[in-house]
Amino acid sequence: MKAWSLCLAASIALALPAAPALAALPDYEATPYECADFDAAANTCGEISWAEFDTPDSGTNSSVADFFFVPSQFGALDANGQPLPSAVLATTISTPFTIESGDRMCSDYAAATFDIVPKDPATPAAVVNAFRTLLTAGFATLDSVCATYTPNGDTWIWQMVDETGPIAGSEQPLTMLTEAQRANVTLREAPF
Repeated sequence: MKAWSLCLAASIALALPAAPALAALPDYEATPYECADFDAAANTCGEISWAEFDTPDSGTNSSVADFFFVPSQFGALDANGQPLPSAVLATTISTPFTIESGDRMCSDYAAATFDIVPKDPATPAAVVNAFRTLLTAGFATLDSVCATYTPNGDTWIWQMVDETGPIAGSEQPLTMLTEAQRANVTLREAPF
């Protein structure tokens, strides 16, 4: 990713599926974790998402991914004007959501919060701060992102929707996981 823009923010949103509507996934309590781009051979996911419901139609959606962040691609410098080092950042992004029309999950990406933990404890705080600034600016441009879930054999397809219907090219395959499966899955590093 070279420049921060609405396009970049939208691509991040595509990688972070919203929690499923209970009507769409009747077994959600048994398999509450969404694994995006599951690789069965390697037992890895691109990211893992889950929802915490406050009511049957609202709550908080969270997604965790390991981003490989290269600050120099964004011109981020330390206090001495030197490029910041690259780092792998375990990032949990949480957004409030509501379920609309029974099957549309709408997450308020402008209200996203970020928990960013470097995989290497020696990572300078300036790297985390630069990443948080980029995420905050990008997500602020998104407002609400709505999606639906469609069964696809043993998996699900998450797809962004608007007032006119599904948005072409926004499909994200998901494998639902139990708590035990989630504990045994590894996250793949995602370039940022």
